[in-house]
Amino acid sequence: MTTLTIDNCPEELYQQLEQRAVQHGRTLTEEILTSLKQVVYAPKIDVDALLTEVRESRKRTAHYFLTDEELQAAKSEGRL
Repeated sequence: MTTLTIDNCPEELYQQLEQRAVQHGRTLTEEILTSLKQVVYAPKIDVDALLTEVRESRKRTAHYFLTDEELQAAKSEGRL
């Protein structure tokens, strides 16, 4: 395995990584590697396909109009 050294890491970032490591039950190194893997190996988003999907969704729902009261009622539904 290769060794990676990070220079000039902001103290706040370091502290947040330490906190995340504790929350996830990992060492700091494990937390950093996990975070890097999530970013580097994240699936690529096909922007054109996403925009096409959003536009189609807008077309299907364009004729629905909700009032503020209806939106508030939907948000509050099932809440105590």
